Amino acid sequence: MPEFDADDSGNALAQLRNERFLRLLEILEKQGISQKEAARRTGVPSQYLNDVKSQRRSLSERFARRLQDEFHVNYQWLLGTQGSMEVPRLDVSTGQA
Repeated sequence: MPEFDADDSGNALAQLRNERFLRLLEILEKQGISQKEAARRTGVPSQYLNDVKSQRRSLSERFARRLQDEFHVNYQWLLGTQGSMEVPRLDVSTGQA
């Protein structure tokens, strides 16, 4: 699925993304969600998750957003651009995160 590839393999950001992706997979497994189930729920082949896990493919923003939508993990954290794993909550009184 080339539309999910990101061109950042081999650098520090790619390593950080991979570490965070592996951490998410560990957390999901502890919650009883297998890698196969995670793939099904995010609409990607299991092989794609295997490829990201083994760094044959990079974690793209598009796929990180799918992970956020399905598992409520901050996609920006997965991509290494924000420190918190939790999805920012919207303050309805101000409209701010």
